[in-house]
Amino acid sequence: MRSSLPSVAIVGMLAACGGSPSASSPDSPPPTSPSGEGASDDSRPMMRQRMKFMTTCQENMPDAPDYCSCGWEQFRQTFTAEEMESDHVNEARMAAFKDKVASVCATKIPERKFREVFVNACMEGKPKAGPYCECSWTELRKQLEVTEFSRTTPKFRAAKKAALKACYNKASEEIFRDGFFSGCVKKPELKPFCSCAWTALRKEASPADLEMFEDEDWAKMKPKVESSCGRLRPK
Repeated sequence: MRSSLPSVAIVGMLAACGGSPSASSPDSPPPTSPSGEGASDDSRPMMRQRMKFMTTCQENMPDAPDYCSCGWEQFRQTFTAEEMESDHVNEARMAAFKDKVASVCATKIPERKFREVFVNACMEGKPKAGPYCECSWTELRKQLEVTEFSRTTPKFRAAKKAALKACYNKASEEIFRDGFFSGCVKKPELKPFCSCAWTALRKEASPADLEMFEDEDWAKMKPKVESSCGRLRPK
């Protein structure tokens, strides 16, 4: 039921490049082993995952090969080959991976592309949010280096709060609601529940407050939402 408005757009983009540990991508030439003789049986799963990761990342970021390589290194250090093949994603480790990418790899992407990805991700599900997202980028960059675009740091939260205040007049409740729906309505039958949830949340907080919510804030609201709207969840 969380809003999909990203706090770290570029990190979200890289997660899309890798998708999840079991993400798929179009075919590409397989990498060769250091010896050039082909991989051992033990290394083939990792090579296969590297091929998937790098192909998808380079399709999204064709002008940032160093960024993709850096992202793969963080991915490889975070997940085992077995985990990469699994359909299950450890959310805590995926979050740690995203933070590592934000801090280690962000400088390897051209800033113009960083900005483009941030704005596009900000607008996902919110086609009218262009001016707000452009303003948010400008305000955040006044206070943050690209390596600091992480929602887990107090500095980022302070910068985001300032950006929200500066750009709020370029937004509307419709934009924040659309962002919430984008994250909540994962399938059509959830729409009645999500509509009710938004109404229940708005009784407790403003759109600006909801935009600043973190996991603990959503957890506090969950009982109220379930009490008001749980009956609308699909069976």
